[in-house]
Amino acid sequence: MAAYNTITKIFVGEVSSTEDSTIDNSLAKTINDYIETLDDGTGAIISMSSTAYGGTSNVNTGRLFVTLVHKG
Repeated sequence: MAAYNTITKIFVGEVSSTEDSTIDNSLAKTINDYIETLDDGTGAIISMSSTAYGGTSNVNTGRLFVTLVHKG
């Protein structure tokens, strides 16, 4: 059996408009800041996905969940 040694991080935030990682207190900045703490060898990203609360495709109206899996 393989020992994957992964870490799963779930980010939740309100998204009200287009965001980028330069905007303080935005979900984009929170995720970007976390990714920047990862080592590209031992903390390599395996998977990243997102979904809107309630399954709605319009993420500009509410809560967004982002799941990030990386090596531990």
